Amino acid sequence: MGSKREPKKVVLEQRLRLRISDVADPQGANAMELLSMLHSQSEAARLGLLSAIRSDRYLELIDRLIAAAGAPKLPDDGLSTRKDAARTFSGLVRRSWVRLRSAANGVSSDLTDDDLHQLRIVAKRCRYGAQAASLVCGRDARRFAGAVKELQTVLGDHQDTVVAETWLRSASATQESVGFLAGLLIGIEIVERSRLRSAVEDVWARVDQPALRGWLD
Repeated sequence: MGSKREPKKVVLEQRLRLRISDVADPQGANAMELLSMLHSQSEAARLGLLSAIRSDRYLELIDRLIAAAGAPKLPDDGLSTRKDAARTFSGLVRRSWVRLRSAANGVSSDLTDDDLHQLRIVAKRCRYGAQAASLVCGRDARRFAGAVKELQTVLGDHQDTVVAETWLRSASATQESVGFLAGLLIGIEIVERSRLRSAVEDVWARVDQPALRGWLD
């Protein structure tokens, strides 16, 4: 639908504006040219998003979500007590946790950027599941979700540096006049990515604590 493209481009534009203000005159010709290129792409993506959310497919999806929220599918014997509900929800999150732990197995500096991106996707699903379960499972689920959110945030910041570098390389290849500025910005993103990569192991160690997972047993 294009719904993922527009927010990414907007975030990237904001990011590069801040980066440029640190290394160059934001009103300089090269800076203006670089940002103009990105703004044009952001606007095109925004129009694509508007088209998508006005489509019959999107409206049908919203209707299905509303219907599902109003009549959730429950086990055949129902959930007669809060304890039954907590057991069901914790079981669902436990599956997400198993997938997350498997994806994070051997977390180290050897993981590729794509490995870390995939880990972020799995972490996001696990976190959202835990947040939903916290309505029934309480404080322990919220603490668990908070720890996974920290991991997701670090991995998301890491992926932002990858996206920024990829776009900057493409821009400099398309327009040679912005090459020097793009090179400076790429250097900043590489340094930031190295810092975030080093932080992943520490953050994962905090997530992978047995004390956080007692409610999943």
